[in-house]
Amino acid sequence: MEITGSVVLVLATLITLIFVYWQTDASRQQSREAANQVAAARLDGLYEQLLRWDEFRSSPENKHLNWLMVQGFDSFDDIKDAQEREQYYSALVWFLDYFSYMYSTLPGLLKCAPADGQLITRGSPKDTGNCESWVAWSQTIYEAFRDPLLCQVLNDYEELYEKNFVRAVRETRACPP
Repeated sequence: MEITGSVVLVLATLITLIFVYWQTDASRQQSREAANQVAAARLDGLYEQLLRWDEFRSSPENKHLNWLMVQGFDSFDDIKDAQEREQYYSALVWFLDYFSYMYSTLPGLLKCAPADGQLITRGSPKDTGNCESWVAWSQTIYEAFRDPLLCQVLNDYEELYEKNFVRAVRETRACPP
């Protein structure tokens, strides 16, 4: 009877261990799913801010600001009206803040983002097809900083932004110092 009692005890212990393992595994899976949902929501938030920017630019009360943005000025001095110049400058500061926030947030959301934070544009030697999301966001940042006025705002406030962000933008050669 002792052998049977020992066998029962071993079986009970084994069943308990299997149950605990199963519960732990289920908890890990739930944690991963929750983390993925949070990351997806944060990524959606980044997209939403970009859409709000487009809505802001294209709203009827900002028609003139939108017109200024498509003119392709090389310098803020080219905008003769001081109030328009200040409004445009403020809009670009917001845009710069958005890109800085996006850049610092994305590596935590995209597991494939490069550890060094380097922006990877389409067709570049580093564009290996392994992280299309990072390439798409990198391309967006690169295209935005081809605007010399946004570069001027970055140059004016460079010390306020994360060094890795400024370095990454500079390395694209879209925005020289």
